[in-house]
Amino acid sequence: MARRDGTRKRAQTNGSASLMTLDEVCDLMQVSRKTVLKLREKHSLPCFRIGSVLRFDRDDVLRWLAARKEG
Repeated sequence: MARRDGTRKRAQTNGSASLMTLDEVCDLMQVSRKTVLKLREKHSLPCFRIGSVLRFDRDDVLRWLAARKEG
């Protein structure tokens, strides 16, 4: 849902689980849409569909990133 200032409000379920759009995941990871879609296909970035759109659980994405952290 867009706000007056042009930012988007994150969808919430059960008060604590935050659902993110593809664009929000791109912003979080600082990569392109194409990169996120490739990671989803090749490296099993966790996501699910609601209707025809992809949604990502913020906690799942953060855990996925942490598991791939080097060093």
